[in-house]
Amino acid sequence: MTETMHWFHRLAQLDDAKRRAERAEEEGARYGPLLLAALPGSWRKTMRSDAHYRSYGTLMYLLGRAREKFSTEPTTAYEITSVVCDFVNEIDDAPSHIAAVGIRGLASKEHANAALQRGEVTEALEARAAGHLQGAPRSRRGHAGHGDRQTVHGDLHRLWRARIREHGPLVRGWSAFFVQALH
Repeated sequence: MTETMHWFHRLAQLDDAKRRAERAEEEGARYGPLLLAALPGSWRKTMRSDAHYRSYGTLMYLLGRAREKFSTEPTTAYEITSVVCDFVNEIDDAPSHIAAVGIRGLASKEHANAALQRGEVTEALEARAAGHLQGAPRSRRGHAGHGDRQTVHGDLHRLWRARIREHGPLVRGWSAFFVQALH
């Protein structure tokens, strides 16, 4: 009997998460465009004053719009992802725990992409490394802050090596240019 009750409990949780996700999408479709219609300088104030503008649904909507603007309006995309990153850790209405962790990682990834579109490689790598720490096991993050810096530096080093492998000649060319400029 307990197995059956457990199964029904899980099914009820999934149904609840689905309903919450649908409501979040509706809320995002309502409040996201209103926020984006305002000046970027007013976004944080609006989001602090009204929980609808910093809800899971609205932040997901904003991340979607940022992605659409990467190649056409990289500065706007960067501003959007920046404001989402400022509020993403305060989400308390995500459809599930997994959705809450997922949006944090997505926000970091999209912010890194937006920074990269603007040519801000260091910020992109830092944002990407921060995204790797979102939801990472406690042992990877460190305990009470110890080891976090080493983990971030390790992540940055791995990401930088991957970027060099991907864009080797370009990165090496720029490195040589800066070395020459310094001498």
